[in-house]
Amino acid sequence: MKAHRSVLTALLLVAALVSPAAAQNDQARPASAGAVAAAAPPSAAPSEQAKPPVKPAPKPAAKPPEKVGFARVVNNWPKWFTLSVVDRGRYESVRPAATKGASYDGYYLNRLRITAGFKASPWFQATVQGQDSRVRDYDTAKVAPTSMSNSMDLRLAYVEIGKKQGVSTVVGRQELTFGDGRLMASPDWGNVSRTYDSVRVAAVRPGVKVDAFFGAPVDVSLSFSRAKVGERVAGVWATFDKIKPFTYVDGYGVVKSLATAVGELGVKDNAATYALGVRAGGAITKTVSWEVEQVYEAGHYGGDDLRAFGTHEGLSWTIGKSAMKPKLTAEYNFASGDTNAKDGTRGTFDQMYASTHAKWGLGDLVGWRNMHQAAAKFEFSATKRVKVNTAVNHMWLATVQDGWYGSSGSRVVLNRKATSRDLGWEPDLYVTLTVTKDLTVGAGTAVLFGGGYITQSTDYTRLWTPYTMFTYKF
Repeated sequence: MKAHRSVLTALLLVAALVSPAAAQNDQARPASAGAVAAAAPPSAAPSEQAKPPVKPAPKPAAKPPEKVGFARVVNNWPKWFTLSVVDRGRYESVRPAATKGASYDGYYLNRLRITAGFKASPWFQATVQGQDSRVRDYDTAKVAPTSMSNSMDLRLAYVEIGKKQGVSTVVGRQELTFGDGRLMASPDWGNVSRTYDSVRVAAVRPGVKVDAFFGAPVDVSLSFSRAKVGERVAGVWATFDKIKPFTYVDGYGVVKSLATAVGELGVKDNAATYALGVRAGGAITKTVSWEVEQVYEAGHYGGDDLRAFGTHEGLSWTIGKSAMKPKLTAEYNFASGDTNAKDGTRGTFDQMYASTHAKWGLGDLVGWRNMHQAAAKFEFSATKRVKVNTAVNHMWLATVQDGWYGSSGSRVVLNRKATSRDLGWEPDLYVTLTVTKDLTVGAGTAVLFGGGYITQSTDYTRLWTPYTMFTYKF
């Protein structure tokens, strides 16, 4: 596989190093002691020295922590116990991209979460969360998938030992999200979102945080959900936030292992994907910022050797000082594909446990595998309570010898005879309204205008994915 080299990455890094922000840091250094002494005023007159010292104004009292959940409505609620509820509903319409002759299916998703927290001391606390997910009027299949429907189940159950500004350990069923969630996350968009049965140890010091974790993703089932059999994930993620001129720098390694996998040549064996990545961001000026994330993967899958690469690059501009906070962002994303299905080398990038919603289009029709994507995004606040997001995305395959992968990471369409790699253009629009501090409503739509690969491989020319939703927190 040819190495992917990003010109934009190099330009962003160079720009950051020579940016005015870095120069301002030098200018902001304090003057020498001699210069300070030279600038000091002469001694005050005796009459002035006799004046009593002015007492400093008393510091305002710290605000008590905001009450959450039932503590807001029940007097004398115990401080060591919290109980809260979050209810979310969403109506969406989707056409299965891989099914010929399929029609649009409109259905309603509802998700209820009840969370209880127990704080025995500043260094010991526990959390338990139950989740009930339902879907109505789903006609695409006779039985809705467990990603949409799962009656009341245990979503979270963990204990946390230690202090946040030191060393802490979390053991049990928990969320794991690192960086921007492009490789390791507990995504929230799905009606049944991912958690992990795992152990996580975090060490925090000024300027650096290091996380180490080991466990398995939870396999959601119609009965009690358990850790997936034969699948494990482990890693180390370090974040630095005091390295100038960067705003942040992440370095990480993640290992995903499978007990059984079948390679391209039919060899059955285990699988291990080793991902090494770096993520960084910073300011070029006060209004322009950049971010880059690059991941290299190696290992084996069944009898195949694994070699793959993925990248994300972005440049953002906050326009002016308007209260509407307009922001324009340009992005490029790439993930390698497999150019030969019978050579014993696997070149398809594995997005692992990504949070994919709206990262490669609001329609969630493309995953971070065998793809190129270029996007222009624009967001602003129409009022204090209304936020508007728009985007235009262009997606195309890295190679037609692999296929089109959806947001879940599963292959949607395979057509090695296609003469075009173009998946098409997708304009997006979504609006969110904060009605109260507890209630948020929103609506959005995306339309994928199919490119040559889609028109050659399917029976449609465009896909429309509208939705409306609300979230109520108590």
